[in-house]
Amino acid sequence: IQESMFEVLTSEASYLRSLRVLKDHFLGSRELNETLVIHDRRALFSNLLQVYEVSERFIGDLLKRVDESVVISDVCDIIYEHSENHFSVFIDYVRNQQYQEKTYSRLMESNRDFSLVMRRLESSPLCKHLPFTSFMLLPFQRITRIKILIQVRYLYILLMFSKNTCSSNFSIKCEMIRQYRLGTQTA
Repeated sequence: IQESMFEVLTSEASYLRSLRVLKDHFLGSRELNETLVIHDRRALFSNLLQVYEVSERFIGDLLKRVDESVVISDVCDIIYEHSENHFSVFIDYVRNQQYQEKTYSRLMESNRDFSLVMRRLESSPLCKHLPFTSFMLLPFQRITRIKILIQVRYLYILLMFSKNTCSSNFSIKCEMIRQYRLGTQTA
């Protein structure tokens, strides 16, 4: 159990570092911004700032728990609170993902300045040889990873005959995202 809770914390820190690259390096690029009209910028970056703020609050709460005790007793209450009150921004982000991808593809094909700036930004050491599209997928991948970590912990608890139900609400939100993605992929 301790290992899966520690994995939530360390993977959240890694995710937030990568999300910061998307926010600061791409969204914050004046040069890139000058190649975009407002509508394309909005479509490309969606509600990224909200996702980033929620992710910062989430890791802040996780770190407070670690400060309480080196042995992390539990984080499901934190995950539950955030899934109930804050993680809906992930649903909005994923809902907009198809528009992000279409906008990005269109801009790469039709906006030479955008394409040149994007390639230059992607070649930065900050990106570690990852394309912009990898960074765009981070929020969806993160919410899915948290669900898996909760399920591993929940399965362990069930095997130990516990009645902890911390993952139910979070699973519902993740299922909503999965169903939405399935619907958009078949459309």
